[in-house]
Amino acid sequence: MTDPLVYWSREDYVMTCTVISHFFNEAFLLPFWLRHHRTIFDHGILIDYASTDASVEICRDMAPQWEVRPSRNCEFDAENVDDEVKSIEREVTGWKMALTTTEFLVAPELSAVVRSSGGATAECIGLDSVVLVDPRAAYGRPIDSNVSLVAQCPWGYIDRAHDMRRRRFLHSHPDGGYHLGRHDTHHPYRFEAESFIVWFGWAPYYQVRARKLQIQTRMSQRDRQLGLGFHHIVSEEQLDARWESQSKLSGDLRVDEHYWQAVARCLAVGHG
Repeated sequence: MTDPLVYWSREDYVMTCTVISHFFNEAFLLPFWLRHHRTIFDHGILIDYASTDASVEICRDMAPQWEVRPSRNCEFDAENVDDEVKSIEREVTGWKMALTTTEFLVAPELSAVVRSSGGATAECIGLDSVVLVDPRAAYGRPIDSNVSLVAQCPWGYIDRAHDMRRRRFLHSHPDGGYHLGRHDTHHPYRFEAESFIVWFGWAPYYQVRARKLQIQTRMSQRDRQLGLGFHHIVSEEQLDARWESQSKLSGDLRVDEHYWQAVARCLAVGHG
């Protein structure tokens, strides 16, 4: 039985939880992402940036009750992307979370935490990230489309220093009140230690390499001039060098009891 992120307030009012995400040509990651999150969230709003692959069809097939809508933006522009996400958040009530297709929520105990808030006031919960990085020996390995991607990518490193560059938020405000990039917020928030984001930034690297190179083709001129999203402007050689550098930080996450037990509890209730 799944355990969606809903809670009862003091008035016994059911508050649902909605995930909002945008995508462009994510046919590889989306099946894993949707299978993982459709048992966590009550609803999803998925923003298509004019994908030319099967991404839209995958969303409609795997999450038919969720909404897929075309973006109002023709390019990836950091400010416009954030404005669209916040605008959509203001359309829905309850708890909300904005994630990218590379970000998987691992939250085995979060439904109880959300329920315990009581619903009296709007709240915000901050979650840090675990960075997944393939070691060199794992490059090019086959990926089973029927098995959770979190289970198949057990290498990386845990951000113990609360790196704000990868932070995300679950909140019940009208919108997230985000700083640019949605990795920080104006809202006061608390951390939920038992939950975190798994970021497929560098794993499975053979499969995600192409998507990391395509992002720069959709960036706005304004972002380029302002130096925003500079990490997306990269050659193949530069990207591979960054992966090599990241792989030196990577270790087997299965030896971290806290991390692997949280992943196991998520998978046990059908997430992924």
